[in-house]
Amino acid sequence: MTPRCGVVSREVGESLVGTASTVRRWLLVEQAGAWGHDAIGQSGLPVEVAEPLRAATAAAGVRLLLVRSPTRELVEGRRCALVESGPGRPWQRRAVVADPRELVGLDLTSVFEAGGEGFGTPTDDPTLLVCTHGRHDACCADFGRPLVRALTAIGVAGLWESSHLGGDRFAANLVCLPHGLYYGRVTPERATGVIDAYGRGEIDLDHFRGRSCWDTFTQAADVLVRRERGLRGIDDLAPRRRRALGGGVHEVDLAGPAGASGVRARIRARRAEHPRILTCAGDPSAPPTFELLALDDLDDHGA
Repeated sequence: MTPRCGVVSREVGESLVGTASTVRRWLLVEQAGAWGHDAIGQSGLPVEVAEPLRAATAAAGVRLLLVRSPTRELVEGRRCALVESGPGRPWQRRAVVADPRELVGLDLTSVFEAGGEGFGTPTDDPTLLVCTHGRHDACCADFGRPLVRALTAIGVAGLWESSHLGGDRFAANLVCLPHGLYYGRVTPERATGVIDAYGRGEIDLDHFRGRSCWDTFTQAADVLVRRERGLRGIDDLAPRRRRALGGGVHEVDLAGPAGASGVRARIRARRAEHPRILTCAGDPSAPPTFELLALDDLDDHGA
């Protein structure tokens, strides 16, 4: 039997640190029914919508995802959302369009630069995405669907099944929007704790992969410093700058919570010693792992 990437990742104890996809802007489009390996092109989304929308989102630096209701609830029209995850203040706006062709004409760059004005209505309610894209990777179905069923059974609001989020081997993957917080290996037993923490403006550090608006090294520094200092507030750390020092070592400065000094973290990326599959259908590879080499407090001037 072909090994499952999620099982292999668990068995070798692969770290979740710094593994979130890098995404700052999102477009979520409701599409019920089955999705093929290429969800955008292999679903019920009309081809005259799918390809232009794929091109437009790629040009504007927007991540296009298909979503579907776990309850298979039917509504008139198609629910959509635009989400900005940072690094500034995150926001999301939701809309219902009568026909998905309405989305093709959006000037996404202008809409995002205007803070979403002209698209739908703003909301402060969280959006929770669980990847269940089994045609993309079997682990997303094996681990994602049981999580969705458990959360649906207890009536968790704002929950959607999602197409590929990234990091199949960390399934079940949960992303909390608008902040773009990626969580991995979320079990039905632990999920409510992760979601409740998000509702309080906090991060569950045990399952935290990183915040999507930061690059990989900054994500890693953020997670490692949080673990070292026990910082759980979403806004407890804010990256200021990052410098590559060579040899896989980076220095990242982060502003601290209100009233506290900032910190300078020195982290190192190393390739895993033994290659392994990163997706169920992929060839073996050696992903990076991150370690915290040094952590120093900064004065108010960042020196």
